[in-house]
Amino acid sequence: MTEDGSLLQGEVLFRSGPTRIGDAKATVCEAASPGRRLADVSSTERRVTVELEATRQRLARKGDTVTVGMPTGQTARGRIVEVGKVADPPTEEGADATIEVTIELRGKAARGTGLDQAPVDVGFAVERRKGVLAVPVKALLARQGGGFAVEVSDGGARRMVDVEPGMYADDFVEVDGDVSEGQTVVTAR
Repeated sequence: MTEDGSLLQGEVLFRSGPTRIGDAKATVCEAASPGRRLADVSSTERRVTVELEATRQRLARKGDTVTVGMPTGQTARGRIVEVGKVADPPTEEGADATIEVTIELRGKAARGTGLDQAPVDVGFAVERRKGVLAVPVKALLARQGGGFAVEVSDGGARRMVDVEPGMYADDFVEVDGDVSEGQTVVTAR
């Protein structure tokens, strides 16, 4: 641009809010013209896009939480913000049609990790339970002859309590039996 002390309409572009240049389309000293793309812009929010097999669409519901395994080995929390309604055809023979699922990262990962367009692993909840009693998996004991129990410590005295295990998740198991919230269960070391 010529340094003339004034700006004409179209010489500067203003955008509301933070903007990130995703991909520069113009090069230095290249002439700009009306309609010519200078760059692709994107949001500054940390988001993950998953191409989910369309047959597994039931796993992704807007508002659900997911776990995101980062390339650093750490795990981040995420929330599904958008689930595609139209399946994209398979890109290769034998592959399945996919839907696009957009996940917004939460917590520390949402503020940035120094990673951009890095591969991640996303864990969707296959099954959900609310209001259940769960104990560490290490507390579950197999009974001779079948069944399971947990060892409960009541004021120093220990006793075995038969339980029926349910769903397993994150090193915990849902249990149903004569165990109540607040009781101490003994776990393996």
